[in-house]
Amino acid sequence: MKKLLLGLLLTGLLITPCFAQVVATVKDVVIDEARGSIIVKTEYKLNGVIVDVKGNPSPEYLGQTRYTEDSGTNAEIIAKAKSDVAAHCGNLIRRIPVNQAFRQSESLKAQKALTEPIILSIKDDLVGYTTSKNEVEDTFKGKTIKVTADKKNTVSTISVVSE
Repeated sequence: MKKLLLGLLLTGLLITPCFAQVVATVKDVVIDEARGSIIVKTEYKLNGVIVDVKGNPSPEYLGQTRYTEDSGTNAEIIAKAKSDVAAHCGNLIRRIPVNQAFRQSESLKAQKALTEPIILSIKDDLVGYTTSKNEVEDTFKGKTIKVTADKKNTVSTISVVSE
């Protein structure tokens, strides 16, 4: 039995755990006929299945990123496109439902660990605080707009003092 297991191990026939993998392949670079921009068309496979931008199976889907001449030199556009494609690979891994739930749970734990000590520190100074206000003023396009709790609202022009 040990020899059989050793033989299977050596020949690589033992089943090994699989990890989520995203493979992106740029399929084409074309001009956008409607806008004149550069479109980089990319196929994304999640665990061997072609997926759309949200990670849903879609056998014919190609993702698209757009660039213009203002995006930089040719080398800068290439670098930006490669960076964008790599970033989207990471986003697809993040969008796997189990990963989303795990990330949210861990983020919440980290956030609570940071805010709970602050709550303990500020609670005594804030509980029971009272304030009141009966009007508020906003400035918009040369006007002062004053609104009040008793609905006696006014608008006035802001004077410009010239020197």
